[in-house]
Amino acid sequence: MLWVNRAMDKEADEEADEDDEAAKAADYDRDGDYTDLYTTARSAVFRLRKPDGAARIDSIMPRRSIIDPDEQTIVTATDIHIKGATSMQYLLDQAQNKGGAVNRFLVDIALPFHGTATATGEIAPVTGPKVTPEVQAIRTGVWEVPDTLTEEEKKKLESMLKVYVLVRTSTNPHAEDGYLYPDSEEDRAAYGDGSWTLIGDTAGYSLAANTLIADGIPDNVRQVRFVVKAGTGYDDDITPIYYPVPSGFRLAVDADPDTEDVKEEMD
Repeated sequence: MLWVNRAMDKEADEEADEDDEAAKAADYDRDGDYTDLYTTARSAVFRLRKPDGAARIDSIMPRRSIIDPDEQTIVTATDIHIKGATSMQYLLDQAQNKGGAVNRFLVDIALPFHGTATATGEIAPVTGPKVTPEVQAIRTGVWEVPDTLTEEEKKKLESMLKVYVLVRTSTNPHAEDGYLYPDSEEDRAAYGDGSWTLIGDTAGYSLAANTLIADGIPDNVRQVRFVVKAGTGYDDDITPIYYPVPSGFRLAVDADPDTEDVKEEMD
């Protein structure tokens, strides 16, 4: 940041009162030229804290590797071997704003539309076997404002911040590779063509609501998005400027409930 000051020589105002200091001549370099212009500058540095966050999702049932009883050399997974539909809960067990304050805090979950024949920690490729998940219900969760704020600031944000849940449908989800990055050109286009749908209460949910949304969820949901922001509604872009989501804002989870302190993950 740079601040610039200006000063200029000037002749005396002969008609002004002789006690008027502002009317006296100014010849800073004493060269008799009253048209000289001078500038001085001061500089300063300040730090910007960039946005940063962390999120983690787990399934409530682990995928186990098993040896095929018919072919002992084949190692497969329980869901592939049984070949049955399984009711599965996905748990968003970490979501935290670790960077600077942001107007909107977003958490995206891309649903799997492909699988693998063997257990793996990698994302299934688009060429993998097709699976078609059906979303039955989504909870809004319990979120918390950090204690680093004053009690007044904390209470204000707890009343101002709302949780919105959106889902994005796809006409051909099995052909998609990856997900739409927030505010990308493709993501904005998906908002424009109606692929993104705000489900549940369009006025948003309180941070502590943890409401179960089971109605109005369309088929072929490819992506689920949680958006936390302040305002009178989802389309309010002005209020979040004055009431941003602070650093340290998080999903209220505790990886080890048997200890007094709150942990993001186990030791």
